Amino acid sequence: MNETTIRRSYLTPKFDVRPAKKEVKKPGLFFEDRVENLAKKYKTIDEIWKHMTLGQVSRYSTIGPKIFLGTKLIYDESTGETFV
Repeated sequence: MNETTIRRSYLTPKFDVRPAKKEVKKPGLFFEDRVENLAKKYKTIDEIWKHMTLGQVSRYSTIGPKIFLGTKLIYDESTGETFV
């Protein structure tokens, strides 16, 4: 090889083009619905808690089978009632 010849193989590497990963929506990472509607949809407090966002979790509290907003009762798991 003389000095005027340029090898192009090392300048253009081959890249594998992969399809983008599918975005999996995990519960609790996006706003799904209000707590009252989550209660109607999921029924158990553990399942409702999984689907709440961080802001909702910090705002609501549970005592036994009940979800409270401050001192106001929002959902009672034993009766299945929502109080709006």
